[in-house]
Amino acid sequence: MLILLLLLQDPSAFAGGDDSAREALLKQGAYSIRPLLAVRSKSPDRVDALLYDIKKPAASEAALAAMTAKITVEFDSTWDDAAAGLRTSFSMPILVDPKLPEDTRATAVKFKVVDRPGREALDALCRAAELDYAFLYGRIVISTPDRLWPDKAPAKVVELAGDALAAAKADVEKLDSENVEERGTAESRLRALGPSAIPLLEEGSKRKEREIANQCAALLTKARRPPPMAVFRAAGYERQKLGEDQAAVIEKLKKNVVSIRVRNLAVVGVLKLTLQPQQVDHEIGAALRRTGTAVSIDYQSEPLLPMLAVTCHACGYDFILREGKLYFDTVEEIEKILAGGK
Repeated sequence: MLILLLLLQDPSAFAGGDDSAREALLKQGAYSIRPLLAVRSKSPDRVDALLYDIKKPAASEAALAAMTAKITVEFDSTWDDAAAGLRTSFSMPILVDPKLPEDTRATAVKFKVVDRPGREALDALCRAAELDYAFLYGRIVISTPDRLWPDKAPAKVVELAGDALAAAKADVEKLDSENVEERGTAESRLRALGPSAIPLLEEGSKRKEREIANQCAALLTKARRPPPMAVFRAAGYERQKLGEDQAAVIEKLKKNVVSIRVRNLAVVGVLKLTLQPQQVDHEIGAALRRTGTAVSIDYQSEPLLPMLAVTCHACGYDFILREGKLYFDTVEEIEKILAGGK
């Protein structure tokens, strides 16, 4: 509870001028971004500067150069045209979420930046449509905050002891209660303990009493489940231990450049159009083939690797290296493979 209160108080205090809150927010890293965005309107320049400091360690050299270079620009256009202007006129390596709604792209924006760092123009662009940006895949990815950043930090694991342990054990016993309300209350309290309840639930799942065992097993699955990741995040291959040959494949994809403009084409079709002409060995998993999600994209002279990552992640897909080729499938299937160490 104390951690939650701090998460809520620090951003508001910082936006109100309290510099002592800055260190705590920096330490929370990506988990402080969405709370900060929620109070950005109170002090836009102050909050945006801190947000940049939190994000900056993940930026590529090209992205940092674009963010720090001083520019003069004025826009009175649609959001989409302004984003294209920053990308083409000032070499900002911007990639926009392909699933960004059309009405958001059509938002009217009007702002002017005179001899200021490129970051301030990007901040103004994002504020105009309640969007945000992240440094991912060596580029600057723009989307809604909920698709860029995690909702909350992983629950802190505290070992149960004393009265807390005794209360939790009593709740396990109540899972077999004939009183529906008592049983439901016990279940809610055990679920609220999160990962701290795992040892107790493991024991309970082996109990002879079927109801207690079943309830503990179900609660155990939830307690072990990590918080949901953001839509845009490190690609699957980045979490693999790559051999020399595999690393060479990735480096080649970083250098390969692609131009493609399609509307409402299935992702499977996008992959074929971009990978086959460049003779990139790949395989498309069964789960991905069954979904048939369509996407509209417009990439001009874009490195292949970030283009693949943004397009796949935007649609709930991911990719890894498997048996010397790129393997694409749904996020769920890729996570299963990575968890199995294959």
